[in-house]
Amino acid sequence: MNWLKRLFGRGNDEEYDETAAIARRFEWSVRALFQPVHVQENLFPDFVCLAEALALEFEGWRNPFLESDARKTLTTRQLGLIKELDVQLESMSGEGNEALWTDEALAFAPEWAKVRERALALAAEMNWNSAPPPIDRGDKWAQI
Repeated sequence: MNWLKRLFGRGNDEEYDETAAIARRFEWSVRALFQPVHVQENLFPDFVCLAEALALEFEGWRNPFLESDARKTLTTRQLGLIKELDVQLESMSGEGNEALWTDEALAFAPEWAKVRERALALAAEMNWNSAPPPIDRGDKWAQI
């Protein structure tokens, strides 16, 4: 996919592992979800709705991750945890749930505490680092 090469700053002449790049972005989205608000605030520009940005980042990389070759390596437990996190976020969406998408709700609502809990469980099951994800989302961070 040329758009992924552009997104990760790779030229056509360089070796590119699309599955690994997608997996790194999905990992970034999950790690961002379980961080405390004071960390999450540093991961996105000030002008975005932070709760929406976190959910959209996860949503935007979940399907490419599950449709990539990475899926072949996932256990039933890992797939189940991805689904649980997705269902939790989905249950918070829609009409009547607008109050859950504020900065205050992100910090204090039990629904967001459950999102953090599920994201952390997924990261642990995937053997991902529990440290905050890097601010730079490019694929160079994977070498750190």
